Amino acid sequence: SVPLHSEPADRSMPSESYRTLMSMAKTVLTEKEFFVFNHYIQHDSYKKIAEMLGCSCKSVDNALTRAKRKLKENVRKSGKD
Repeated sequence: SVPLHSEPADRSMPSESYRTLMSMAKTVLTEKEFFVFNHYIQHDSYKKIAEMLGCSCKSVDNALTRAKRKLKENVRKSGKD
């Protein structure tokens, strides 16, 4: 299980918005996508994330692209409710 950080690395995002986004991410992303997304927003490099996962930088890039797409789609859906 991947730990969920309680505070954003980038303090420009309000804590409540961060928690909402991370909660959504935890439910809609695969474990790998969540891990990559979480480390990416903590300012880890693709290389560092790839090393942690034992995969290629391209695999990290693909997972992040999928994660961003899924989150964007879910944010749009939640805004229409």
